[in-house]
Amino acid sequence: MNTHLISKHPFLCSLAPIVALLTLSTTVRAATDDDEKDLAIGEIVRVEGNGMVVGKKGEERTIQFPKDVKVAFVGFKGIGQPTDTPKAGYGIRAAISGGDTVKTATIVPAVPPLEQIPDKHKRTAAELFKVTDENQNGAVDYVEYSHRIEQSFKHMPANFPRMDKDGDDVLNLEEFTASLDHLDWWVFSRKPAEEWVRIADIDKSGEIEEKELGEIIFGHHTDFAKNIRELDLDKSGGLSAVEFQGYMDRKILGVKSPRKPKKSE
Repeated sequence: MNTHLISKHPFLCSLAPIVALLTLSTTVRAATDDDEKDLAIGEIVRVEGNGMVVGKKGEERTIQFPKDVKVAFVGFKGIGQPTDTPKAGYGIRAAISGGDTVKTATIVPAVPPLEQIPDKHKRTAAELFKVTDENQNGAVDYVEYSHRIEQSFKHMPANFPRMDKDGDDVLNLEEFTASLDHLDWWVFSRKPAEEWVRIADIDKSGEIEEKELGEIIFGHHTDFAKNIRELDLDKSGGLSAVEFQGYMDRKILGVKSPRKPKKSE
C-alpha cells in the first residue's frame, strides 16, 4: 500500500476544527472508481490562521477538517521536497463526508500548465518517458507527469499513487508505460481506425454500433449513444471507419466533432 507520507497532520491535529475555503476545479472526466459523491478540489491560494483559502473565478467553498483527518502528501518526495505542511500553490483534493466536513484529503505539488508533447500519439512509451523525464534522472515524478501527460486536480492525486506500484513516489519506465493504458489518446493511437472497426464489428455490418463501441472504449467514455449521434454523419446508426476516425481525432488530438448541418441550411 502506497501511503505517500499519509499522516495525522500536526497542522491539522492541533486545531479543532480547521476551516478551509476551497474553490471547486473543473475536471475533464468523471471519477472512475471514487465512491465520494462530493469532492472539494482546487488550488491553495494561502494558508492563514486556522484555515486555507483557495480561489477560482471568484467562487469559494468552506470545508472543515476534523482533528483526526488523514492527509496524504503525494508527489513531494518524488521531487525531492518531502513535506507535511500545506502551502500556497499546492493542489488539494478532499472527499467530503457530509455537509462541509473533510473525510480524507490529498495535497499535491504546484504544477505548471499542461504542455503537450508534439506528435505524442506517434511516439512509443519509451520515447514519451524520455521526453516527460525533464530532469533526465531516469524517473517521472508527479510534476513532470502533470506537466506533459495528464493534469487534473480531481484525478491525478488519486491516480498517481496507483500508478506508482513500488511506492517510491516516482514512476519508472514500466510504471509509466502501464499508466498510458488508461489514457484515451494513447489507447486509440495504437491502431488505425480501420483496424478498430474490424476488431469491434462483431455483427460484420461494416460499422461500429453502440454496443460494439462500448466494447472497445471500455472505461474511457460512458456516453456511447451521444458519441454515435455526434459522429454518425450519414445517420446509419453506426460508425464507419471514416466516422470513427473523427472519434479518434477528438480523443487523440482534441479535434472537435464535425458540426451537422441544420435542416434549414
